[in-house]
Formats: sequence, structure tokens, C-alpha cells
Amino acid sequence: MEIIDGKALKLRLKNPYKVLSVIPKSALIEEGEISTVMVHWGLEEAQVLKNLKIKNVPSPIVAKYKWPGIYQPFTHQKQTAAFLTLHRRAFCFSDPGCVDADTEYLSPTGWRRIADYSEGLVAQYHPETKSAEFVQPEAFVKKPCEEMVTVKTKYGVDQKLSPEHRMLIHSNKYDKRCVMSAADVLAAHNDWHSGVVRPNLRKAGSETIGFSSMAIPATYSITGGTGMALTGAQIRVQVAVIADGHIPNKNNHTVIRIKKERKIQRLRMLLVAAEIPFKERLQDTPTAQGFHIFTFVAPLHVKEFDAQFWACDSQQLKIIADEVVHWDGSVRGGNKGANFFSTSKASADFVQYAWNSQGKVARILEDTRDKYKGGVCYTVVARGDLRSSGLLTLRNRNVPTMGLALTTDGFKYCFTVPSTFLIFRRNGCVFASGNTGKTLAVTWACDYLMKTKYIKRVLIVCPLSIMQAAWQNDIFRGAMHRKIGIAYGTKERRQQIINSDAEFVIINYDGISIVLDDIIKAKFDMVVIDEANNYKTATTARWKAMKQVIKLDTWLWMLTGTPASQSPLDAYGLAKLLNPSTAPRSFTMFRDQVMHKITMFKWAPKKEAEQIVCTLLQPAIRFTKEECLDLPDLLYAEREVQMTSQQVRYYEKLRKVMAMEAAGEEVTAVNAAVKLNKLLQIACGSVYADSGEVVTFDSSSRMSVLKEVIEESTHKVIVFVPFRHAI
Repeated sequence: MEIIDGKALKLRLKNPYKVLSVIPKSALIEEGEISTVMVHWGLEEAQVLKNLKIKNVPSPIVAKYKWPGIYQPFTHQKQTAAFLTLHRRAFCFSDPGCVDADTEYLSPTGWRRIADYSEGLVAQYHPETKSAEFVQPEAFVKKPCEEMVTVKTKYGVDQKLSPEHRMLIHSNKYDKRCVMSAADVLAAHNDWHSGVVRPNLRKAGSETIGFSSMAIPATYSITGGTGMALTGAQIRVQVAVIADGHIPNKNNHTVIRIKKERKIQRLRMLLVAAEIPFKERLQDTPTAQGFHIFTFVAPLHVKEFDAQFWACDSQQLKIIADEVVHWDGSVRGGNKGANFFSTSKASADFVQYAWNSQGKVARILEDTRDKYKGGVCYTVVARGDLRSSGLLTLRNRNVPTMGLALTTDGFKYCFTVPSTFLIFRRNGCVFASGNTGKTLAVTWACDYLMKTKYIKRVLIVCPLSIMQAAWQNDIFRGAMHRKIGIAYGTKERRQQIINSDAEFVIINYDGISIVLDDIIKAKFDMVVIDEANNYKTATTARWKAMKQVIKLDTWLWMLTGTPASQSPLDAYGLAKLLNPSTAPRSFTMFRDQVMHKITMFKWAPKKEAEQIVCTLLQPAIRFTKEECLDLPDLLYAEREVQMTSQQVRYYEKLRKVMAMEAAGEEVTAVNAAVKLNKLLQIACGSVYADSGEVVTFDSSSRMSVLKEVIEESTHKVIVFVPFRHAI
């Protein structure tokens, strides 16, 4: 198949008339044993060709769409959007590719081991601007994984990735960037070392990068730092204090004892610039000849770059990155780079962070000797200006750099973030890498269908807790020219949004039944169901309400990373909603296909159940096809829950006057700490009265979200509750 001028598809077929008879905008160019047919390249024509079982039919979106928004799409997003536009009914089972347990993520207060994540912000990366910012991840994923791709070079690359993990690859020769799976990079690596020449690597417009020029980004500019309450001159003095200062316990004075003339002159200059009074004396004893001793009050009473320094803004980071080489560092000859030495791991981590933020590729090495405090000296090694591209080459001359190895603990880990790229570190080596971004892919696919007049309005059904955090924000980032409405609140508010001119309407699952008649009258052309497992049971009121919304001509895309999560039976409700004509006529019939009866009340999956479910849940796209039914052990996500009206009323009363009366019991707060505790109790649903009795409030919204989380999980659930009576 060949694309001609972006307008037509050139096909070579044994039976051309199966195409000519059903596609009006087609023509026979050459007839023979293998005939040539020209077909107009439109979405309808592409869908017909796909239905005729012609392989590799491209969607026009790949060439005729300008991909709006603040992010540029990458290969996996283009493929997902293209797949969806060719299918009126489809599943999207994409999951993020992952890293191993020893990989670290960047938090606002330093590097943290990803396997130990519980909550907090993470640094997402923007390839277009090479910048990073801290965001709340949409999800934290932990999945079983036995084998990973290892990437390790002599000069600063150290990664352990699941085979489907999306690697952000740059060319160190050309202005070119692409995203490739770790498995594909490994294959390119093996071909290169075996002398196999890959075709089309130099072809104009090729998105492929040859292994010999593959490189990964290892620096970033950071945004969002609030800044420390110190001047630039004070920060430079503090760098000197951390390097050579001594802070006696008996007072707040700092003592710096130095002999090198360049340090003596620099410290005088810095103290004067910072307007810090100081005393200087010359110590000329037999054991310490020629030492100058400076005494002054330091800006901060610390001897390492601790957590407070991570609040530095970009200008303060620049100052620290420049100053450290004058004290605990050195500049290598020929402007080739710099080194920083410290027995403090916290200081080494921060200096690497500061250098990375200034575009310097830096890694941390460990030197273990008894002479060092704590037994370890950490050396931060930064490359010089000649390597200022911020890239690290994967090729390691003739030495293999990639291979397969067992995972660290049998699991793989990752975050889901809007930009789909994250900042990671492993064994002191920093790198930017990716995960999936299915919400953006869906947004672009919907926008393309709107532009081509196939649909007018989209109804997005998702958990209440991610209506704004995930969907509204991502639609704005990917298609900010479209009007978005969140149908939440009172029935009148929901009706107002549904009957407005909003092109994307976002609603929670149980909101459908509240305004079902209005949704049916609105005639949404497209319905997108996120976390589609909430519709796995065809007998629920939620499922039946959705069935009334979806008509024969309605586009329907169902998204979930955990299809059939609890058992093969979960697939029935999903399939019956997406493709009722191909699903078994009854649940009992499907159960007999995939389960066998052990006792009166106990059933177990049949050996062929997995294949039956995989066939049933089609058409579908998933970038980890071999894991179609391997589900995450644990999924962590922060969810926002609105309090009920009863909770809000008593919450506000206690917050304002520190006293209230409910159910005949008095609740008072004698100070701010007690008030905070009582407010938390109300939010949880039960508050302790002054008499010791417990007053219970309506906390149904909190319970509903808890049930959502439990239903989305794949194994047993432990619920931690802050107060006993809230249990």
C-alpha cells in the first residue's frame, strides 16, 4: 500500500472488484494477475478497506491532522488515535511502560525510590522545552514483571526498563527525536553490533533513529521553585560554610579555617558582598601554620544541602551550581567539566540536581574507604560545555550496552502524568523517559472527528475524582479550542451543562441516571468511558442507564488498563455494551464458555478462558499485547471527594465558631489543634462529642469513591481509616 500525495491510497490486489464494487471513489489503474487500484484516502474509505480485511490501512489522521495543543504527539499516541478513528466501537487497554524498583523519581524535596512511593508530587518532563515541573501523578502503577531490558554504558547511562517501556530517543547527529519501546531499541542495538544494516534510517522524513546515533536526554530546566529567603550573596557564603565551615554547639557562630590563598580572598569578597560582619585572624602555630580563621554568623545553621535547598528557584540553582566548584569542587582542565566531592549523600544529590538544571549532564559515583566519614565519598561528575546538548549516547563503541535481566523484585513501577514523560535516576545516572497518555490520544482522535464532521459532541464518563484532574486538564492541553463542561452538582446544573454548547461534556458514572432523559435528547455522537470496568456487570442500574444512551450509530470507546480484572466473567458486561451483536446472548451462556463448576457456589476459569476473553474484547489496542490480562497488583491514585451537604453544614459551623450541636450532643474545640482534629472527624463521617458519644454524619460520597477504588482493584483490599468510629 502506498500513499499518493496525501490524497489517495494505491493498492495492489488479486481481486480488485471487492474494492471497486463498494467504494465509489475508487478506480482501476492497471489490471492483471495483481491489479492496481487507486482509492480516495478518506476516513470512510479507510474504514471500508479495514472491514474488507485489507491489512495496514492507515487512518487519514496520521497525515491530515495538525495535532493541536501544548504537547506534540509521539508514536504511541498517533497509533492509538489512528486506531480509534478507524473503529466506531473499540477498547483501549494501554498501560504505562515501567522501570525497576531501584529506579528513583524526582520529588520536590529530592530523589525517592519509586518502589517506596506512597503520595506526593513527581517531576514530569516536556521534551519540546527540555523543562520539568512537579505535578500530582494521575496514578502510580505496580505490576508483576519477570524480565527487563538493561541499558548501561561507561559514561552515565544506567536503566532497567520493561520491554514495552517508551524510551525518549534523540539523535546526537541530527535535530531529530522519536519514541521507541525498550524492546525495539534492544533489537536495534543487537542489529548494530551484529553488523545488520537497517533500511530507511537516512530516508527523509523517517521517524527512525539508527542505534549508532541514539542518545537520551539527561538534563532539564526546572520550574516551580518558590525560592529561599536568601540573597544571591548569602547563598554563596552558605556554600562556603557547607564546604569548610565548623559550627560549634555552644553558639550560633560559624568558624571557617582555610589556608589556600584563592579561598581566603574569595571568602573575604563573599562576606563583604553579603554584608555579613566577620572577624579574621591568622593562626601560626607549629601544627597549623598559615591558616586564616574567619568567624561570623552564617545565613543558615546547616552543614549540608538539606531538604530546604530544594525550594531554590532557577536563579538560586544557577548560583549554587557556579559556586560549589570554588569550595568542595574542581574544574577539570580544558573546560571539560567539573567535579564535586562530599561525604554527604544529601549534598551530592542536590549538587547533581543543580547542575542538571543548568544543562550539565552529571552523575554520582561512590568511593568507599574507611578514611571517609561514614565510609563513603560521593563524587558528582559533570560534563563540560562541549557536551552541553544534555544528551547521553547509548552506543558504547564495540562493547554491548543492552541486554535482558531479571527484575529487582519481580515487579515494575511507573507513574501516569499529563506530559507522558518523567525524570528518573538509577545508580546516580539521570534520564528522561516516558509512559502512556491515552487521554490525550482520545482527545486528539475526537477533535479530528469533529473537524471532519463525523461527530459534533462527546460525552466522557469517568470517576468523579478524575473529572477535572485528568480529563478537563488534558482536553484543555490537547484541544484548548474546544468547549468543555463538567456536568456535576445539582440536577439543574447538570442539565445546564448537557444542554449547553460544550463539545466535550464530562460526567461521573452515577450522574448518568440523574439526567438520563437530557443526555438521550442531547444525542451525543461519541461516548468515551474511562475505567470501563465500572460497567462490567450488565444487571446494574448503572449499566442499564448507559445502554439507553448508546444507540446503533453512537461511537463508543472504552478505556481500561485492567480488563477482566476480577475474573473472566467481568468481560461480559463490557462486550455486551460495546458489541451486543457479537457477545453471547446471555451471561449464563458466557459463564459456561469460560468457567467450570467446582461446587454449588464455586467456579474456576477454564484453560481457554483467557483466549475467549481476548477474542471477545475486540477491536482493541494495547501497547503491551502480551500482558493483555496481566493486571496491576496495586494502583494508587489521589481522588478528590466532595463532602455531603450535611457534612458541609456542620463542618463550616465548627470551623467558624469552634462549637456546634448535632443529634443533641455538643461538640466544641478549645484550640486550633483540637478544631483541626474535629474537622477531620466530620470529613470522615463520625465526630466525638464532648460527652464521649459519637455523632455520625452522612458520608455517602466518601463511601462511593471507596467502592470505586475497591471495584477497580485486582486483589484483596486493605482500607486504612484515621478514626476508629469511621470504620
